[in-house]
This record gives sequence, C-alpha cells and structure tokens, in this order.
Amino acid sequence: MAFVYIGLVPMFIVYMLIIYKKLRNSTFMKFVVSITFLIAMLGWFIKVPEAGMLTGGLSYIICYAGLRHVYIRKYSIEPTYNRISWFDPDDGRRQNWLDVVVFVIPLLLSFIIPLMIVSWKSKLLYQ
Repeated sequence: MAFVYIGLVPMFIVYMLIIYKKLRNSTFMKFVVSITFLIAMLGWFIKVPEAGMLTGGLSYIICYAGLRHVYIRKYSIEPTYNRISWFDPDDGRRQNWLDVVVFVIPLLLSFIIPLMIVSWKSKLLYQ
C-alpha cells in the first residue's frame, strides 16, 4: 500500500506544476518528462504490483502534453486553468471548455492508467 501513496506524489507534483503554469516552457517540460519517465521505469521494475502507481506522473504529463499540443494548434495560445472563475487574470481572457478538458482528462487518465497497470502486473505476478 505504500507504493500507492508514493506513486501519488509525482502525479500531484506534476499537477501543481501545471496549475502554476510552470510547464508552458517546453525545455522544462522535457526535463519533467525525463524525471517522471525514470520514476515510471522504477515502478515497472519493482516486483510489487502496487509499484505500477509510480507511472501516474508520466501518464499525466504525456496526456497533458498531447492535449496541450492540440490546444495550441487550434487556438495559438497556451491553455489556462483558473480554479476560481472562468476568467484568467494572468492571460487576460475567458476560459473555454477545451481549457478545462486539457486539465481534467489527464487527471482522470493519470488515475485510471496506473490502476490498469497495477491490475495487469498483479495478474502476471500471481498467476
């Protein structure tokens, strides 16, 4: 059960980086992807099924980067997320539904994908 809690830490760190708009820099995003990739590989090689939760941060960042790319191609601006209102004072614009989708879908998938990996690893290890 400890790996479940430890696996949530990188995911929430990535989530906070996105909320505070730190991942708008592509160079910094590449750095974060490399760190979360190493953590995810650690989760693959540990022989405990719950270690699959360590892939949550990588799945979040990959889903976010893909949706961010689509958003930028469509609107030519960065997606934004303001938890309080539909207006972002930093960018000086109203949010649309795709802004919300760019942040909610990766969050949901970052919980679902690691749980699927844990299920798959437990099925392989305990057959």
